[in-house]
Amino acid sequence: MTSTEPKIGHNLKRHRKAAGLSQEALSEASGICVSVIRDLEQGRRDTARMPTLSAFAAALHITTGQLFGDASAGVDRREPDAEPVGLIGVRRALTPVRGLDGQPLDVDPAGPAPTIADVTDAVRAANRIYHRNDYAATLAALPGLLGQVRALVDITGGDEQLAAHTLASRGYALAGRLLIQLRQVDLAHVALDNALRHARDSGDQVAGAEAVAPMCWLLLRCGRFADAKHLALRTAESTEPRLSTANPAELAGWGQLLIKAAAAAVRDASRDEASEILDLAAAGALRLGDRRAPHANLIGNDFSTEGVH
Repeated sequence: MTSTEPKIGHNLKRHRKAAGLSQEALSEASGICVSVIRDLEQGRRDTARMPTLSAFAAALHITTGQLFGDASAGVDRREPDAEPVGLIGVRRALTPVRGLDGQPLDVDPAGPAPTIADVTDAVRAANRIYHRNDYAATLAALPGLLGQVRALVDITGGDEQLAAHTLASRGYALAGRLLIQLRQVDLAHVALDNALRHARDSGDQVAGAEAVAPMCWLLLRCGRFADAKHLALRTAESTEPRLSTANPAELAGWGQLLIKAAAAAVRDASRDEASEILDLAAAGALRLGDRRAPHANLIGNDFSTEGVH
């Protein structure tokens, strides 16, 4: 949050009083401990996990975005004077200032260490909000989310670090998708570069496909049709699953790449090539059937036969 926009605690208190609820009543209605409410309202905490904020919003019958300041909403509404303020938080998260020791200057050493479960919940919650088209709330949530995934990668090791890299890739990919929607092309490119880097470090081909797909979308938005098609097809070829044994996540990631490649081919006046690519995607969608990737609600991948046809 910046000094020019109200903190979440201020907004929480204002909406709670407008609803005629005491802190104890809001605690009971939301299922959130009253001490969390007190800490937020009294400024001892600047923010809370997205599931917590969603619980407050539901109890107060408001949107999650109303708990954040107005700056992010201004960016979402494309107000010309809103962008410099509303994007400060996400700019800081995407391009942190680091000292000679390589550590970001905004790290709070006294803050609680994130866990795999915490970050998984945060990524899932932020994606749900994004897919409700509440871009203002998603934008406001991104700095905290990206800080969490960055910290998780830093503090984990071994197999857990590989899982942390996968979550980081999905968090940065979400940031990239949102920034494309908000027409922040350069910031979107930074976010998606980070998503791809973490996907490579995770060794997870599915995460890699999920990161490449929005990068192809960004290239399409920039008119780079040949680049988008080449990137999508090259990645699809390297991650192509065996249809007879592929799991839903592998099929969905591969299928999304083919959809992006077909879209690029159509825009590049190669309709016959696009038709051939879609035929291949249809085979994957048919194999996928009604199954759904177990992490689909983390990324919003709805590849299916309906999506292909």
